[in-house]
Amino acid sequence: MTTRRLLPLAALLATVALIGAGCGSSSDEPSASDAQSAYSSIRTQISGLGDSIGGAIVGARSQTDVQLADAFAQLNDRAQATVERLQALEVPDDLRDEQQALSDALDRGTADLADIARAARASDADAAKAAAQQLIADSQQIRDTRATFERALNNAAN
Repeated sequence: MTTRRLLPLAALLATVALIGAGCGSSSDEPSASDAQSAYSSIRTQISGLGDSIGGAIVGARSQTDVQLADAFAQLNDRAQATVERLQALEVPDDLRDEQQALSDALDRGTADLADIARAARASDADAAKAAAQQLIADSQQIRDTRATFERALNNAAN
């Protein structure tokens, strides 16, 4: 091929590449509706975890330290899995801050569960009490950031 034929072909390819790049960027962002659907099971996981933690705290007095440590270690594992699922959730860019805030709050609650499990293993009632009190305080932040994220997600999807 001669240079004359290559120039129009190169221009055509460059134009197609630019058009393709422009179209691809807008479709790469997940829709709020898709994010809302995907979040539904995570929301259920968060609620179930909260119920389980409440039950574990209420039943703590009737358990041995080993049982308590095991129960809170399992809750910690579930909470970590929930945080990982939330972090992997693909949301539109304008919801990333709310998603991160909820993830951070859940992460702090997860750390509290690990602290309770450690304290129970060490038979340290004072440390367990302090960690449980911290968990209660962090639970309010989880509720608030969860409500904010869900409200923003619902508004974006509607």
